[in-house]
Amino acid sequence: MKFVAALFAFASVQATPTIKDKASGTYTVKEPAQTAQGQINFNGGNVMANGVNIYAIFYGSHSTGTQTIVKNFINGLGSSDWWTTVKSYTGDNGAINGRVTWKGSYVDNYSLGKNLQSGDLDTIIDNAVSKNNWPQDPNGIYPVFVYKDVAESSGNGAFCTDYCGYHGITGSGLKSNMIGDATRCPGTLPPPGGSVGTAGCMQRYYRNQTDPAYSINKDQHADSMIDVLAHEIAETASDYDNAWRDDTGYENGDKCASYFVKVQGIGATSPYNGAYNVDFGTNGKFLIQSMWSADKQGCLLKDSDTPAVQHNAPVQRTKPMVQMAKSASKKNIKPLY
Repeated sequence: MKFVAALFAFASVQATPTIKDKASGTYTVKEPAQTAQGQINFNGGNVMANGVNIYAIFYGSHSTGTQTIVKNFINGLGSSDWWTTVKSYTGDNGAINGRVTWKGSYVDNYSLGKNLQSGDLDTIIDNAVSKNNWPQDPNGIYPVFVYKDVAESSGNGAFCTDYCGYHGITGSGLKSNMIGDATRCPGTLPPPGGSVGTAGCMQRYYRNQTDPAYSINKDQHADSMIDVLAHEIAETASDYDNAWRDDTGYENGDKCASYFVKVQGIGATSPYNGAYNVDFGTNGKFLIQSMWSADKQGCLLKDSDTPAVQHNAPVQRTKPMVQMAKSASKKNIKPLY
């Protein structure tokens, strides 16, 4: 079953404001009108309290370099400062911990063609599980990385038109992620300084459609998908069982979508291809969105930070009288920028 959170996809967006912290030399970019306000609450249910195991499926012609960059990101994620914010979420079964483990990967060479529709993601995952003798792991997430030459749609819209990725539960009960390759629809506003452009799925810093190596790891495919992957893994870990949402249905990733803080590796003017805001040591550097903290009720790059905007009302950690229904109107999506 797939669920829908609110979508922010604009036909045109105004220039992005950039604010430099003179002391640290880092930058914060707040995209226009995309951060959902209001606190997030516990609605009852479980979180992924026994660790997160990643079974990656690369659908289409992803390079081995792209696959390696994604693997490195996962290998550094659980012990990172960024993940400490995800660890602020608890459920009826305990708290999210720092165990995020790469369990393997599989390349699917367009087994269902280049026009994926409702139900196809489930089939791709089930086939990968069968071919690799992977377990139906209750602690597993099975992300499908959809290459740029593949169109994908579901009952709730389409990749590039309505979302950049989403998470859900397959018919066989596995936790799934759809991770779109943003080079299919990067958006047209270069970082920052343009006036009007189209929305897209690539971080604004990296929008250079003539140079596929214009990003921190010299691979726009990997670097754009990693931002979507971070969003979806965090939401799956905290809300696969409807545990954490705000009153409008937004999840922790939705509330900070396209909110990039402490960006390093850039100057006052272009180029921006060295931009990053998390450093996983030997596993590499990446540019990913902030995440909403359950404890501090704001967008953070790590949980010890102080949010720029904070909602100080007590967090509701008890089940409400009427629990939010899991429905097709609340799909867990990564919006366009």
